[in-house]
Amino acid sequence: MTRPGVHQITLPIPFPLQQVHCYLVETGSGWLLVDAGFPSEEARHGLDEAIRRLVGGWDSVVGVIVSHFHPDHSGLAGWIQQQAEIPVYIHEKDFEQLQSMRGMMDEGRSPMDSGPFASLPRDSQPEWERMRETREPFASFAIEPTLVQGGETFNIDGRELELIWTPGHTEGHLCIYDRADDLLFTGDHLLQRITPHIGLWSPGDTNPLIQFEESCRLVEKLNPGYALPAHEADVEQPADRSMEIREHHQTRRVEILDAVASGANTGYKISRVVFARRTEPMQQFMALSETLAHLDALVVEDRLTRSEDEDPIYALV
Repeated sequence: MTRPGVHQITLPIPFPLQQVHCYLVETGSGWLLVDAGFPSEEARHGLDEAIRRLVGGWDSVVGVIVSHFHPDHSGLAGWIQQQAEIPVYIHEKDFEQLQSMRGMMDEGRSPMDSGPFASLPRDSQPEWERMRETREPFASFAIEPTLVQGGETFNIDGRELELIWTPGHTEGHLCIYDRADDLLFTGDHLLQRITPHIGLWSPGDTNPLIQFEESCRLVEKLNPGYALPAHEADVEQPADRSMEIREHHQTRRVEILDAVASGANTGYKISRVVFARRTEPMQQFMALSETLAHLDALVVEDRLTRSEDEDPIYALV
């Protein structure tokens, strides 16, 4: 649905969802871009053409807000700064992750080198290996960011936009709320048809699933009238959809507990029970990372125990 003062730009991505939405938001002094697309030549051309057609060129763009660091959202930010000397806003925690991923690429390391991910079949690694070999996505992230923490409000010549910190999908994920129009730009935090991927990539102080569920409650309390996500269809009843997604994760917890009760006791084995239909290599990788997030949450909630091994053993309490 078209919203006043908002243009949707849909760009290609080399992932199963195939497309990502970026948004131009009108302000009194120009247009603010929400998300930057994937760093491919096709996406670059599509974004450049859309900017010129919709707002007359890059001189009309006053800044970029990156919802999170994943390459389909931040990948063209550095290129944009080459076209226009404008600020790129990103949460400080996600900029740290962006730098970490670039470092991993530079050093030739993979998240599958150790720990639970080492249990994945070697043919589960082609997408990572392809990215590591070309390094195009992460080499394009040479941005000079303006770091934010969430909670900031931008008042740009009469259009007030609030940055809402919604960790979970990534640690520094941001939603952008236009309170006057009761409109929330949700990035990957809230999607209409599918549930956002919530994965555990490395041990941390805070469980991403628990963070995500808290972020969902925040959106429900905010209760925006309409939401524009980064993928697929608009979300017409954001608070209701948010509650549905939280209920889904409660159901997933039960499935994981059942898998452990049936004898599966490592992250990989449990993921193959719970996500048995996900057989493609990258699907197995994503399934394992999501399983690990749920397992960690169940440990935090004292419903499972976990051994101290590099690839832990899980048991019912």
